[in-house]
Amino acid sequence: MEMETITIPVDAEAARSFYEAPPEKRRQPELMLRLRLWELTMGPARRI
Repeated sequence: MEMETITIPVDAEAARSFYEAPPEKRRQPELMLRLRLWELTMGPARRI
C-alpha cells in the first residue's frame, strides 16, 4: 500500500509526548489513527 503523510492539529502536550517517544512507541498511535481514519472515510465501523 502506498503511504502518504498528512498533518492534523493536536494539542501541544499530545504533540510533545508523541515527538519525544521512541520510534517503537510511536507505531501504536500511528496504526490506531490510520485504522480509525479508514473506518471514518472508507468503511463501516468495525471492531478488530
